Amino acid sequence: MTNISEVWNHYFSGRHDAVITEGSAAAEIMHITGLSLISIGRFDEASTLLISSALVRPNPEWYANACVAFLDADRASYALTFALTGMSEFPDDANLCFNAGNVFTALGKHAEARDALERAVHADPTHWEAAMNLANTLRRVGELKAALTFYDLALSLNGDDVSGSIRTKLNKAVTLSDLGYDEAALNLFENLANDGIVTSPEMDFNRATLNLKMGNYPIG
Repeated sequence: MTNISEVWNHYFSGRHDAVITEGSAAAEIMHITGLSLISIGRFDEASTLLISSALVRPNPEWYANACVAFLDADRASYALTFALTGMSEFPDDANLCFNAGNVFTALGKHAEARDALERAVHADPTHWEAAMNLANTLRRVGELKAALTFYDLALSLNGDDVSGSIRTKLNKAVTLSDLGYDEAALNLFENLANDGIVTSPEMDFNRATLNLKMGNYPIG
């Protein structure tokens, strides 16, 4: 992975004043070009250009863009540079912290993901996706009751994203079941199924398991 200081030394050493003078327009071109290179699989070149553009014109949106583009290309390791550097420079930018959290999650860095997503929710209490992903992270590390709090927050904030709401409800139902709140979990699964919103083999299995556990089906 390219190191930011190495890029600076290689391309800009001794040219700082000229870069700052000429740099804004050039930085935008480098950023756009870098994103385009990701789409055709030229990841090393893309990373170099995106780092260069951020050095000339630090911008939380650009760091977030790089995180998203590399994640979409299934290259989370490349995105890590932008997640770490972006959060160090803009620790209170909600969108950047949200996308950095997604990078950390993809790399299995759950403590870092939790920190980033907590920052995102703190910076923007209306960011429902950050609340949902924070709930998922808390669930992964076994903090199930805390996860429920953020699933509920995400559901209260989500307005028009039906798919996101379904995912949140399904994850909440599984969390309720893991906590032993079987009736509440079953009710949530049943409501989703009865409304015709969603069904899947996994959900059908969970519903059947809960019904058996609660004695709703005769056995033998």
